[in-house]
Amino acid sequence: MTDNDHPVAGIIRNVRNIFMAALVLGLVAFPALSQTRQSSSHMDDQALAELFLALSQSANSTEAAKIANRIWKIWLTPSPVELFNQMQDVMKARQLGDFGRAVRLLDEITANYPGYAEAFNQRATLLFLVKDYNAALLDLAETLRLEPRHFGALVAQAIIYQRLGKNRQALRSIVAALKIYPYLEQRNLFEQLLKPITRI
Repeated sequence: MTDNDHPVAGIIRNVRNIFMAALVLGLVAFPALSQTRQSSSHMDDQALAELFLALSQSANSTEAAKIANRIWKIWLTPSPVELFNQMQDVMKARQLGDFGRAVRLLDEITANYPGYAEAFNQRATLLFLVKDYNAALLDLAETLRLEPRHFGALVAQAIIYQRLGKNRQALRSIVAALKIYPYLEQRNLFEQLLKPITRI
């Protein structure tokens, strides 16, 4: 199957303006593409544990954003080398606007590496962009099953639930995200939901 033959490729070609809106919302993470892959998942686990602790204790939004970017970098630079290279191809395709190729690669990655949470999250982002909310929620649920601390997936989940009028579920997701990332930039998107809450 070619990139243009992919079932959602034609739709994705028409949503670049929506994609730019998602960039503004912070739903799409594009840390600098690393030139060296992560050598050990165990090392990644240790680093992530330390980073998430630091994120929850960050003193201000600037410090928190720097820590969050380091977390994204680990999520997007996995091992083994084959998976790392495929994810590099995904991110390059998205940066170039070749969303059909990005989706095709993510389909392959999720099939071949079902334990890699970020592949499901990245595919969920594309499904969100084409407003396939139910499919996006399935991928986000899988992301969170594999990585319960994934604040990006929780934010996306909250946005989708809010759009579907499921405010209780949206509130649950955004509160969970804020417990992990108190200075979350997207908090202002949920002011009405969070107003009754005096303490997260």
